[in-house]
Amino acid sequence: SASNEKPNVLEPQIIKNKTAKYNENSVNFESSELRAKLEKIKEKGAQEFYNGNWEAALPFYFEVLKYRRNAESFEMVGIIFEKMNKLKDAFEAYENAYSLGLDSNHNIARLGVIAEKIGEYDKAQKYLEKAIENNPKRADIILSYARCLNKQGESLAAAQVLAVLRDSSNSYAIKKAAEQEYQKIIEETENNQDNQTGITFSETSKK
Repeated sequence: SASNEKPNVLEPQIIKNKTAKYNENSVNFESSELRAKLEKIKEKGAQEFYNGNWEAALPFYFEVLKYRRNAESFEMVGIIFEKMNKLKDAFEAYENAYSLGLDSNHNIARLGVIAEKIGEYDKAQKYLEKAIENNPKRADIILSYARCLNKQGESLAAAQVLAVLRDSSNSYAIKKAAEQEYQKIIEETENNQDNQTGITFSETSKK
């Protein structure tokens, strides 16, 4: 009878640094026995995931990654960590997926938004700029990009980015979110006693 014992949990950084026996393109070289084993492990992980048991699902995907380092499994690990609000771990998993070929607009935007939230502003700016290039009208990306610019000391640029949302034909909710971020930038700049930039916001204060 099949064992109900769950694989040992491996931390993301261990998976990242571990020399995997199989990479994304070597699935065709797996033995039929190993392939069947990994598919069963994935099925168990998927079952736990769709039942909402995030933490219980993780060990199964980590076990797959021990043998088959692929974007699909890293993305699932990222999704689970994001649902558990472990954003640094989620970012690491999504970035591994990106390096293995998951370069969809969705993943790029997701990387940028999460990087901004965890304070990885250099990476956030890189991914968000790509995301905006791919989808210039997506408001959550633009808001995240403005916050990222502001945190990097580019307050005027951030205000100008927000002005696009505030003065556009966007919904009331989007305009309100942009206005709130804009006001935060003004307050932070005015409260910064060491600010030597002489930034003014008159050019971006249109209502």
